[in-house]
Amino acid sequence: MSSKLQDFADSQYHRPDAVVDATDVAAIQPSVRSNRNVFIFGMFAFTVGALIILFNSPYRNEFLAPGPLTSPHANLLAGEGADRCAACHDAGRFSLTDWVRDAVSGGSHLTECQSDLCMKCHDKTLPSEFALHSHGMNPSQLASYSKAQTKVKAAGFDSGMIFNAPTNAQGEIACSACHREHHGAQVNLSALSDRQCQSCHQNTFHSFETDHPEFTNWPQVRRDRIAFDHVTHFGKHFPTKSAQFDCAQCHLDDDYQNVKTMAPFEQSCATCHNQQIVDSSQQGMQLLALPMIDVDAIARANLSVGQWPESATGDFDGPLPPITRLLLSSDKNANRYLEQLGADFEFSDIDPDDATQVKAGVELVWHIKELLYELSVSGNEAVKERLSKSAGRRLSAYEIEKLTKGLNVSVFQEAAARWLPNLSIEIPRHREGKRDQSITWLPSESDLFFNVKQDEGELAPNPLKGLLGKSSSDGQTNAPEKAIVRNSQPLPEPSQEPSGSGPANASDKVVNRYLDDENNPDVLSANPLRGLMGQGSGSASTDVPIIEPVPKDPVESVIAPTNSKVVEQALPANRNTDLVEITAPRVLAVTADSGWFRDDLSLSITYRPVGHADQFLTAWTDFAASVPKADQKHQFRPLFEKLTASTTGIGLCSSCHTVDRQSDLSFSANWKAQYRDPSVREFTKFSHGPHLLQQQCIDCHVLDVDTNKTQQFVGFDGGLTKSNFFPITKMGCAKCHAKGQADSSCTICHNYHVGGKVTGPKPLE
Repeated sequence: MSSKLQDFADSQYHRPDAVVDATDVAAIQPSVRSNRNVFIFGMFAFTVGALIILFNSPYRNEFLAPGPLTSPHANLLAGEGADRCAACHDAGRFSLTDWVRDAVSGGSHLTECQSDLCMKCHDKTLPSEFALHSHGMNPSQLASYSKAQTKVKAAGFDSGMIFNAPTNAQGEIACSACHREHHGAQVNLSALSDRQCQSCHQNTFHSFETDHPEFTNWPQVRRDRIAFDHVTHFGKHFPTKSAQFDCAQCHLDDDYQNVKTMAPFEQSCATCHNQQIVDSSQQGMQLLALPMIDVDAIARANLSVGQWPESATGDFDGPLPPITRLLLSSDKNANRYLEQLGADFEFSDIDPDDATQVKAGVELVWHIKELLYELSVSGNEAVKERLSKSAGRRLSAYEIEKLTKGLNVSVFQEAAARWLPNLSIEIPRHREGKRDQSITWLPSESDLFFNVKQDEGELAPNPLKGLLGKSSSDGQTNAPEKAIVRNSQPLPEPSQEPSGSGPANASDKVVNRYLDDENNPDVLSANPLRGLMGQGSGSASTDVPIIEPVPKDPVESVIAPTNSKVVEQALPANRNTDLVEITAPRVLAVTADSGWFRDDLSLSITYRPVGHADQFLTAWTDFAASVPKADQKHQFRPLFEKLTASTTGIGLCSSCHTVDRQSDLSFSANWKAQYRDPSVREFTKFSHGPHLLQQQCIDCHVLDVDTNKTQQFVGFDGGLTKSNFFPITKMGCAKCHAKGQADSSCTICHNYHVGGKVTGPKPLE
């Protein structure tokens, strides 16, 4: 014990002349230095312990925060509590123990950098793939853009040259290089200074008016999508109509006055152009049409087309509708004949003395009948299958709905029942290789009008001439050869008339008003044959098919779709020729407001556009344009040309809406005017709102009256053309944006991040 006390006593501080008794414990006192060392060690231990406790507690983030967050981030992270640091800092997920272990070992628990965490929230407004690269662009695209910009130099300024960009090994720039947090709630985190821009851009930028390069065709970057010549309308068309040329009539502000949008057609163009569209649409767009054929030439070639309407016989004639050609081309056999006859083929081109051409024409007729049969069975589904084969891609149900808007299978069924009632029998036999060598004819619509030759000495045509058959030796009265029939089949020849007892076919009986002079105001005198009907000897039938009067102008007769029994005739399972009913009117509106017509005169199914922005025409134009080289392929070229001809096209769509050739040789129809979407970041930004407070449109957009752009809209090249307006110049902007006046910093007119969406006003539709 004494040795330990001595050691303790020796360790204490005492004056050199002092005598210390090691056995006197009470006399030994700690020195000031000793107390200070104990205090320091105690405070150190307390501090370390407090820090350990603090860094492992939920409140460590409040203690470590270097400053308040900006208002947007503070609001978003308010609900995260003490763990909100982890939203932007990966280290915030780990404890003090992890930090110490990483510091000692040199390793890291971190898996995501701070910029990656930023993108978790900003991926909807910035293209995530290249968000951390310069300007948020693909480096190769940016290099190409910079190379193009180096060709435009003014005042020694080269915007394309950059240097010393603070990037990592992957060429990425951290968000924090430009956006610094924890500097106060009111700081604008997205604001960049000119100095920050010049940390990458090489040339020193002192002011807009002295160092900015001259504009080059800004804001004109391509040919106008709408073929509108301001010069001719200002100097010619508007004065002719005594109308005021007012920019605000056609160019409207969006909801936030950022950009100008094009006024609707009804407001800007309809007054002058609506009637032109209506007139150009009268011819309609044929979906299917039966051509005229030369029966003599077909007979000489020992060929047959089966059943065919008599009204469609004579010489080879009639065009092949572009849509029909396209649908036929899906069949490889039909396509072979179409290629042989050429893209401009019409049936009038067939030489009746050329057996090869006649055979090709007959084959096309059979393919047309095959097409009508498929359409009457499958309707729009058949259209989808055939168009998909012709286009080389699968069409969606949505596309087919637009391409066949208002059309349904009953339209084709009714057409087949009226024009070719035997179609449901012929096509299956034709597919089996069984062709009838004889040509049979349907009763033509011309049979409704009786060509009665007037005898000499007659005061007026005899309406009954030829109606009564000649009496046979057995007293039977034969029926007339031509009559309106209630059955789709031709009346039997006299030799085929039924004989024996019993009445004639009841379906051939109708009321004959021409034989009753009291009910017929057109009869000039008493009918000498009155009372003769029904007289006969024996049991032979004396019933004569009686003729109903026909409309005076059947072309003007428009009726509803025919009886549903007629529709059934086009389907093989429901065929019943006794139910076919042929009505007198020749032109039938398929539906009242769909634009579809079945014309029984031209034997065609036609769509007539119903006005501007007709959905049927726009859908078919987009479909034809989507096919690469549509202007060269024989099956697509007729349709493409009919829809895109600027002065002769149906609806005159291309007289205003330009069509651009794409890089893959397909086309794109420009249905809407050029529009600068403010929600998409480009290198240059501009808002009309603040500029129009004190200025007018013509202060910046000065019309060049010596330009004429009419010919610049012809063709499919959407490249840059000469504008109707003089270019906007830098000095025009520098009148206001100069030192001491309106702000002229880089970010007033330029964005750093490009290509992404901004959160802001929704553009005007």
